[in-house]
Amino acid sequence: MRTRIEIVILTLIVGAVSVRVASSQSMMSAANVLHINGCAAQPAYSTQTFTDYFGQQVIQYPTAAMLMVDFENFSSKPISSVEIAYLQDNKVAAVVRDQGSFAPHAAIMHAFSVTPAKLGSGASMSCVPLRVHYQDGSVWNNPDPPRTK
Repeated sequence: MRTRIEIVILTLIVGAVSVRVASSQSMMSAANVLHINGCAAQPAYSTQTFTDYFGQQVIQYPTAAMLMVDFENFSSKPISSVEIAYLQDNKVAAVVRDQGSFAPHAAIMHAFSVTPAKLGSGASMSCVPLRVHYQDGSVWNNPDPPRTK
């Protein structure tokens, strides 16, 4: 009987510890998980035809609207994917997802194609991490996500 009581107590203690670990991970601030070093939006451009400096006719083909993000894994674990929100005037304008294997303290610079209408001309713009999936299967969710509207 004593062994059974010890097992129940141990189970309760281990359960409490695992709940505490899970909640403390989700409460970690973005600064401890992922740091956005830079974020820039480039609007889409239509086809342009012009004569260059050397007198040659040039056709410059259209480009898609792009969101360029430079971020760094500040955690001690490898990341398998990250979702980042692009904010204009402190409201979510677009969300991008980057997948790969991002080692701790690795700096990553990627560009993402986005819907041109999402990249307006807001007075202020920034990027914030929303969710991080680690290679060990754990997930971090931003405890203070931005507004969507």
